[in-house]
Amino acid sequence: MRRFTSMILAVAIGVIATLSLAAVAVARPAPGTQAAAAPKPSICTADGGQIAHPTTLLLGETAAITMYVRAMCAGSQVPTHYVLVADTSDAMDRSLVHELQDAMTTLVARLNLKDSPGTKVGIVAVDDEAKALSQLTNNAARLFGAIGRIDAGTDTRMDLGILEGVRMLTMARQDLVYPEIVNEVMITFSDGDNAGGCSSAQRAARRAKSAGVLVITVCVGRKCAKDCMRRVASARRYAFEWLGWSALLSVGNHIRIDHWKIGIRRMTVTQNLPAGVDYVTDSADPPATEIGADGKRLVWTENFVPVDGLTITLRVRPRAVGYKPVSAGAKAEFWDTYDHTGGFYFANPFVEVLAPFPVPTPTDAAP
Repeated sequence: MRRFTSMILAVAIGVIATLSLAAVAVARPAPGTQAAAAPKPSICTADGGQIAHPTTLLLGETAAITMYVRAMCAGSQVPTHYVLVADTSDAMDRSLVHELQDAMTTLVARLNLKDSPGTKVGIVAVDDEAKALSQLTNNAARLFGAIGRIDAGTDTRMDLGILEGVRMLTMARQDLVYPEIVNEVMITFSDGDNAGGCSSAQRAARRAKSAGVLVITVCVGRKCAKDCMRRVASARRYAFEWLGWSALLSVGNHIRIDHWKIGIRRMTVTQNLPAGVDYVTDSADPPATEIGADGKRLVWTENFVPVDGLTITLRVRPRAVGYKPVSAGAKAEFWDTYDHTGGFYFANPFVEVLAPFPVPTPTDAAP
């Protein structure tokens, strides 16, 4: 880590402290217990559509399919569990350690734990090993004491810190009565210079994300490994950079809009392509979570759905002329914060595929 100003840090913490509105994960049933028999229909509603462009093309050309979907619901405020992971590598000098402690103390204070009994916070310090300084608790004094024990160490193993955070959150689920819902958020402060390489940090982050945890990264220092920290975060919008207070306020506001009383915790979009229409490899944006062996079925699963919805694009290539659909049934399914479900089917878009006509080669007129 490298030195950064306390003014910018304080503003960033103030922004992140609005996260009593994080993405939602469902607590799992304890081993040996039975889940609810059948999910109820959600009171939330979803709509959207898909279009193909261009709608007229020559045989051999490709068309872009754009799917857009948005789910709307009143949502509800639910308990929130935070884990703060602090990089305490030997790159930190004593003054930087103090600034980080001040920042984390400010964050905990602004969560107003006394009046928010459903909010709990855990503290992890990580250098070449992860240290649980405090398990999840609603006791602010205990957290302040844990923060005070943060000290500079050796090399950074951000991956170990993330895995320790996942362990903390998983343990806390055992105290919940299924199917009680809880927001789970991990905020990692680091310069991204992971001793095990960025790939190991990404693998740890994928484990957190697959468990339904929203991973937020705070890239500390102006020479921070920004690309790595962005890949570790749940999405680009959840990767903070030290570019100045106005940029951080903008990003923080985006998070607040995304998650304030949002009721959607997961959405799956499935695209099925008809016979005679091929998926263009690696053309999906964002990349599909799952692609069938024949390339005809593509699935996207999003654990964090912003209120402005999802947009997915891919390219396809029809193999025959005529007026043909380029989708054979696409659908969106979602699960809300109470594990109730909903969804809808997209209308199939059509394109006109024309056979190319040979253009005669001009010849000189006979004498």
